[in-house]
Amino acid sequence: MDFTGILKGLCERALAQGAAMTDRDGEIVASWSASEGLDMPLVGAHCEIILDAANEAASIRGRT
Repeated sequence: MDFTGILKGLCERALAQGAAMTDRDGEIVASWSASEGLDMPLVGAHCEIILDAANEAASIRGRT
């Protein structure tokens, strides 16, 4: 099974509308979406920004 099939199965079990697997730079490796209008590369890039901000905040918090 390819990554797209795995993401589809995860979405079906979690009742999600889509999922994306990204690399460390936020580039889409694989994605699946239940709706055609969902821009998965944009979603993946946005999630990467949020994860980077959360990791930075946690790092700063750990130093104080």
